[in-house]
Amino acid sequence: MKNILNRTVGWLKAERIFTAVLCGLLLILLYSGAGISPRPTSMPPGEQSVIPDNDLLKTIRSGHAPAVALHIYGLLLIAGLTMLISGIGLNIRGWMRGDWRFFPAGRTVGVPWTLVTVFKAVVYFLFSFLLILNLEAVWRDLTAGELSSSSTSLLVGNAFIQYALIVIFVLGLASRSGVKKIASGRYRSEDEFSRRGSGDLFGFPGLTVRYWRGDLRRAFKGYIQFFPILIGLLFISLQVMEIFNIPYRPNPLVGPLLGKDQIGFTIILYLIGVIAAPLAEELFFRGFFFPALMKKIPVNPSILISAVFFSSLHLNWHDWLPIMGLGVLLARSYQKTGSLLVSIFIHAIHNAFFLTYTVVLIELTRG
Repeated sequence: MKNILNRTVGWLKAERIFTAVLCGLLLILLYSGAGISPRPTSMPPGEQSVIPDNDLLKTIRSGHAPAVALHIYGLLLIAGLTMLISGIGLNIRGWMRGDWRFFPAGRTVGVPWTLVTVFKAVVYFLFSFLLILNLEAVWRDLTAGELSSSSTSLLVGNAFIQYALIVIFVLGLASRSGVKKIASGRYRSEDEFSRRGSGDLFGFPGLTVRYWRGDLRRAFKGYIQFFPILIGLLFISLQVMEIFNIPYRPNPLVGPLLGKDQIGFTIILYLIGVIAAPLAEELFFRGFFFPALMKKIPVNPSILISAVFFSSLHLNWHDWLPIMGLGVLLARSYQKTGSLLVSIFIHAIHNAFFLTYTVVLIELTRG
């Protein structure tokens, strides 16, 4: 025990910048009182289910629903039903052939960083983001509350900031880990970044756009095959929520859509949900955390643990089970194909479908 304590103290002394940031984070948490300040958004728009209620069904039957929204709603139902039937067919065919799998095997990707590096990224992110939130609180006090903490612009701005910070810290620490390992002579091309020369962007393993067409096809097929399972998880989640009487809480970023028409804000929602969120979250959860976890424990437990963290950190208990299932699919896609672009495409497809569904339902309710 004493040896472990001495090694930890020695490591903290060597990592002076990290130690300073860690102390700063603890001070911010103490200053904030109850710990972490509320996030600007509990989850990216699109990663939540929206179930039509009786008022919506009455609006549709009454004939007062907007025509365009009603047509899009019909197309979404057809698309969902098509994916459901196609997914069932793909799974049955795979079982009958004895070759049931979501993704074909691709290159194996190794990483030079460890869970310690992941912990550093989390600390850097929390320190930076909580510092920004506290500075915003000070600014609101100085301006006599002119900038509301729930204002649309602030929510959107904070969403972009948190995703930008994730990308910066992940890419920065991943690059630094690779450079340190090469310099120390412990970087071996045959077992880590086995094909580094294949066009990985920023030197990040699996992040390449060279084969984006094939990655997009694999993403569509994998998501369609998973779609029946997703619907089953949504159904189970709804039943559990009803049993325990857990109320549904909409995403705070989607909330402003319930008010007046805001086309510009809807476009920003799509930029966040379909581009920013998939890129940042896949970089961290699948590209950064998941492979570091696999260096310590077997593949399947690593997939499950990364999916549990992915779902839990969305802070959306109503849809925890479906998001966890999605996390399993995303981790499996990266583990099998070795391409982070496949998981990014799947994430973007999922968010785009359910975000469009949400926006259309809100338009129909408003009508």
